[in-house]
Amino acid sequence: MELLHGCVYKTVLTAYPLVLEEAIDDGIDLSCDVAICGVDNHPARIAASQYFRARKIPVIFTAVSADADHGYVFVQQPVGTCFGCVFPDAVDSRVYACPAIPAIADILQAVGALTVYAIDTCLMDRPITWNYRQVYLSDHAWDSGRVIPQRSDCALNAH
Repeated sequence: MELLHGCVYKTVLTAYPLVLEEAIDDGIDLSCDVAICGVDNHPARIAASQYFRARKIPVIFTAVSADADHGYVFVQQPVGTCFGCVFPDAVDSRVYACPAIPAIADILQAVGALTVYAIDTCLMDRPITWNYRQVYLSDHAWDSGRVIPQRSDCALNAH
C-alpha cells in the first residue's frame, strides 16, 4: 500500500524554553514564515505584535476565556490591523497570566482548528474573509468572523 503524503513542504516547529520577551532580549532569531502567539498575557501579545510586525511576519493570536466558554483567533498581517487595533485596552495593560483554571479540551480544539485554518491561509495565500474570528460554545449567536480595520489612533501602530 502506497502512503500519500498530506504535506509537500518541509515544516519545522521550533520552541524555546523562554518567555517571549526574554527570547527577544537575548537576540534569539525568531524568523519564521508565520508566528503563532498563544500566550496568556497582554505584555507578551504586545511584544509579539511589535516584534513580528517589524520583521513583516504574519502572527496569529489565539486565546480562550478563563471560563472555557469562548475563544478567538486574530490574524495580524505584516501591514494593516495590529493586535493593538483589535484590543486597544491591552496596549498599556500589565495584566499577566490568567487565574489557575485548567484548560478545557473542547474550546481549545475549536480555537485550534481556526488557528490551523489561519496558518494555512497565511502560508498558501488562500483567500480569507476575516482577520478576527470568535467562537462561543454556549451560544452560537455570539459567534462571528469579521474584518477589523486598522485604527488610525492605535497606540501600538504608532511605535
